[in-house]
Amino acid sequence: MKTLLYLVFGVLPFCAYAQKGSIKGRILDKASGGVLEAASISAVAKKDSALLAYTFSNNRGEFTLSGLPVDKELEVFVSYKGFRDTVIFFTSLGTDYHTWPLTRQSIDLKEVEISARRPPFQMRNDTLEFDATAFKLLPNAAVKDLLKKLPGVMIDQKGNITVNGKKATKIQVEGRDFFSGNLQAATENLPGDMIEKVQVTETKSLEQQRSLAVRPPSEDVTINLKLKKNKKNGLFGNASAGIGTDSRYAGNASVNSFGDPERLSFYGSAGNAPNGESGAVVATVGASSSPGFSGGGITDAQSAGFNLNTKYGKKVSIDASYNFSRSETRKETFRDRLNLLPDSSFWYNSHESELDYSRNHSLSAGITYERDSFTVLTVRPTIQFGNRRGASFINAGSHAMRTGVVGDGDQWSFGNELSFNKTSKDRRLNLNITWRMGMNNRTDRQLNNSIYHLDTIDQHSLQDEKAFSHNATFNLSGKLGGRFVAALVYTLDRNNSHFLKETFSSGSKLIDSTLSSNNKNINTTQVPSAQIAYKGERLSIALNAGIRFMQQENKLLWKDSAIVIKQRQFSPNLQMNYTMGQNGHLGLGYTVSSTAPTAEQLAPAVDNSNPLYIRLGNPALKTGITHSFYANMFRYIPQKGIGMNMMGNGTFMRNQIVNDVFYDTSGRQVSTFRNVSGGRTIQLTAMVNGTRKWKHWNVRGGLNVGGANHREIGFVEKLRNESQGWRVNGYLDVSVSWKELYTISLSAENGWNTTAYSLPGLKDVSYNTQGYTGQLQVTSVKRMEISCQMNYRYNSEIQGVMVWNGAIAYRFLKKEQLTLRLSVNDLFNGNTSISRTTGPAFIENLRVNALQRYGMLTLKYNFNRFTETLAPAAGVIMMR
Repeated sequence: MKTLLYLVFGVLPFCAYAQKGSIKGRILDKASGGVLEAASISAVAKKDSALLAYTFSNNRGEFTLSGLPVDKELEVFVSYKGFRDTVIFFTSLGTDYHTWPLTRQSIDLKEVEISARRPPFQMRNDTLEFDATAFKLLPNAAVKDLLKKLPGVMIDQKGNITVNGKKATKIQVEGRDFFSGNLQAATENLPGDMIEKVQVTETKSLEQQRSLAVRPPSEDVTINLKLKKNKKNGLFGNASAGIGTDSRYAGNASVNSFGDPERLSFYGSAGNAPNGESGAVVATVGASSSPGFSGGGITDAQSAGFNLNTKYGKKVSIDASYNFSRSETRKETFRDRLNLLPDSSFWYNSHESELDYSRNHSLSAGITYERDSFTVLTVRPTIQFGNRRGASFINAGSHAMRTGVVGDGDQWSFGNELSFNKTSKDRRLNLNITWRMGMNNRTDRQLNNSIYHLDTIDQHSLQDEKAFSHNATFNLSGKLGGRFVAALVYTLDRNNSHFLKETFSSGSKLIDSTLSSNNKNINTTQVPSAQIAYKGERLSIALNAGIRFMQQENKLLWKDSAIVIKQRQFSPNLQMNYTMGQNGHLGLGYTVSSTAPTAEQLAPAVDNSNPLYIRLGNPALKTGITHSFYANMFRYIPQKGIGMNMMGNGTFMRNQIVNDVFYDTSGRQVSTFRNVSGGRTIQLTAMVNGTRKWKHWNVRGGLNVGGANHREIGFVEKLRNESQGWRVNGYLDVSVSWKELYTISLSAENGWNTTAYSLPGLKDVSYNTQGYTGQLQVTSVKRMEISCQMNYRYNSEIQGVMVWNGAIAYRFLKKEQLTLRLSVNDLFNGNTSISRTTGPAFIENLRVNALQRYGMLTLKYNFNRFTETLAPAAGVIMMR
C-alpha cells in the first residue's frame, strides 16, 4: 500500500527556508527625464532562463521585483513600447534603489550590441508578445499547456480562452488561419515546444485594419503563434487509440508537414466517447455542455480533413481546408410540459426515441492577391453538401397519442466573397468593395404515421427549399483635415427564396392543399449612410446617419396572390471610444439592425408532423427592427496583473416575430406567427481576473457577475401575454499551483431566475441553479501524471447531479513520446442530462439519456522530425 501511495501521489515536498531578496527601482525616459508607466520588468535565472518574477512600473515609474533568490545570477529585462529593450545582469542582490533610463528606438543602429536573450513578454505597438521559450513545459506538452502558463491568460473548464479579460476567438500560425480558426485543433495538436513567440492582438479583418473610419474597439482577440526557426521545416504529429468498457472507443490522429512555402495538416478522429485526454462528459442541468455531446444522447462520430497554406510567387497566398464529418446519435427523451392557460393549465408527458444519422462535406479556400502594400484582392469560396436520415417515435400517454416519423434529406450550398481594398499612396483615402453571395438547396422527404385518440394520420411529404442571397458593400473613408475623418457607405442585401411543400395521403397521388404550399419570397434592403468623426489620440466620436429601405414581396403561387410590404427606417449609428492609457478603453454606441422572416415562417401551410404541435406560417409577416445600445469598459492594471471588463447592452424590438399559440378542443397546440412591438432585453456584466506569483506559488482567478431583465411577448388563446424575467448569475474560477507539480482548480457558479406573466391565472416561475467543479493534477512523480475531476450541477426545480472522473498516465521511451493513460469517467454512474425551459406559454422539463460510467485505456504516440537550421540572434540592448 505504501508503494502504491508513493506512485500515485509522490513524496510530499519539505523545503528548507531559502533566503529571498528583491529589486526596487524606477524607469525613466533618458531624453526627457519623465517617468514611464507600464514598462514590463522581468527577472530570469541566468543558468536555465526560468522566469522567476515579473511586474510593471506604476504611474510614478516605480517597480518592485520580490521573492528573488540571493544566491543565483539573474538577468533583469526592461521593455517599453518605442524604447530599446534593456537587460541588466545581477550576480548578487543588495539594498540599492535602481534608476534605469531607457533610450528611444530611433538611435544609430551602430550603437546596438546584439544578444540572443529576450524579455519574457513586452508590448510592441498594439501587440502583446510573450517569449514562449521562457516558460518550462512537460515533454510533448501541447500549445494549450503553454497558454496556461502565460501571465494574464486563462483557460476555463470549458476550454474558453481569455487574455487580460478579452475572449480569444481565433488562433493563427505565422499570421495565417492554418486551422480555419478552430481553437481546439490548434491548441491540442500543435506541440508547445515548437513555439517561439505568442502574440495577442485585437481581432480585425483586413478592411477593418485599413479603413480610416471610426469603429468600436474589438472585444475579441486573436492569438498568433510564431514558430522557432528550427521548427519551421519538418514532419510532426501524434496518434492515439483508446478502448473502454461498455463498447466505448476513441481515436485521434494528426500529421503535419511544415515547409516553405507550403504547410499541410491532416487529421482524423473517431469515437463514441471523449478520450481520456480531452476530458469526460460532465453533468448537464439547466443547459447542455460537453462539446460534441451536447443535448444528451449517445453519439458515434467520425471526422477527417486537411488544411493547406501555400504561396504562388511573392504576391499570391492560398489557404484551403476540407472537412468531412459523420455522426449517428441515439436519444431517449422524457418530456414533462405544463401548458399555461389563463383559466387553467394542463400537463403533457411523453417518451420520445430518436435516431439521427448525418454526413457532411465542406470545402473552403482563401486566395489573396497583394499587388503592393496599397492594393489587395481577396476571394473566399466555400462549398458544403451532405445528407441526413432519421426516425423518431413518440408515445404520449397523457394524450393517448403514438406517432412515428421517418425521413431523409439532402442539402448543398455554395458561397463566395470577393473583396477589393485600395489605399492611396499618401494614405489619406481608403476604398473597400465587398460582394458576398450564397446559394442553398435543401430537400426533405418524410413519412408520418400517427394515431391521436381516434384520428389517424398516414401521409408522406416532399419539401424543397431554395435560396439565393447576395450582399454588396461600398465603403470609402478618408481624412478631412486635422483630426476629422469621413466615410460614405452603401449596403445592399437581397434574398430570394422558394419554398415548396407537397403533402399526400398514403396511397394517393392527390396533393392535400391544406398541408401544402408553394411560395416565392424576395427581401431587399438598401442602406446608404455617411459618417463624420473626430479621431484623436485618445478620444474618437463618430456619427453615422442613413436611411434603411426595405421591400418584401411574398408570392403565394398556388393561390395566385402576392403580399408586398414596404418599410422605411431612419438608421442612425453613434459611437464613442476613449482610450485610457495603454491598457484600457471605454466605448459607447447605438445601432439599428433588421431581421427578415424565414421561408417556413412565411409559408401558409400546416405542418402536422408532430400531431401535438401543429404549426402554420403567416405570409403577412414584416421584417423586424432592433434598436441596440451598448457600453463597455476594459481596464488592465499591469502592476497587479489584474484585468477588468464591464459591459452593458440593451435591445428594443419593433415588429418582432413571435409565436401565437392556442389549443384546439383535443388539447393539441396550434402555433402560428405574428409581429409585435415592445419586446426588450437589458444585460449588465462585470468581470475581473488576475494572476499572482509568490515564491513557488502561482495563483490565477476570475470573477464574473451579471444580471439581465427581459420582456418577451407571446399570445395564449389569442390573448397577449407579456413575460417579465430577471436573471442574476455569478461565476468564480480559481487555480492554485505549487512549483507546477501540484495544481488545484476550483470553480463555482450560481444563478437566480424568475419569470412573471401578465395574464391573470398564470403562476409565476422562480428557480435557482448551481454548479461546482474541482480538479486536481499531480506531476510530482517523474513521467507520471495523476488527475481527478468533480462536477456537480443543481436546479432547484429538478434535481442535483454529480459526476466524478479520474485518470493516471505514464510516459515511456527516451523522449517520453509514448503515453499510456487509464481513465474512469462518471465513477459513480450518476451522469444525467436534464434541463428546464420557461416561455410565455409553457414550462418544460426534459430528461435525456447521457453517457454514463465507463473506463478507457488510451495509448498516445507523439513524433517529430525537423530540419535543423540556425536561428539568428534577437537584438537586445545590453546595459551593464
